[in-house]
Amino acid sequence: MDNRLGERTSIQLAIRLVSTRPRTIGLGLLKNLSRSGALIVNCDLQLYSLIHVVFKSQPGLKQDDASVSAYVTRVSDDGIGVEWCEFAPPAVAELLQTVSGSSAALGESQGEPVTSEMTAAPILNYAS
Repeated sequence: MDNRLGERTSIQLAIRLVSTRPRTIGLGLLKNLSRSGALIVNCDLQLYSLIHVVFKSQPGLKQDDASVSAYVTRVSDDGIGVEWCEFAPPAVAELLQTVSGSSAALGESQGEPVTSEMTAAPILNYAS
């Protein structure tokens, strides 16, 4: 049984991840997105970690890099599931609107993921 809130939108977007404990910084690949959370692959984070997901500025988005706080709620071999600390944060809402608008404008089916030119890399330790 799946208790997620909101409809998941397929997307392939490289993102930056900042974990608070231990302080690490790295890249991940956003696979799907909703107003309540997301699935992120190509990263290695612990369950219940507080993280900041940084969306790079994308064509069509009004803001520059935007950071959204989230908790890691699910860890599997496929990736991690996160839940936003705030329901439908502005950066996520804007990204969802941009993705759905560009899909409709291009006549794409909803099963087609939106891609980014960036690639994902594993989490790296951040030395401060």
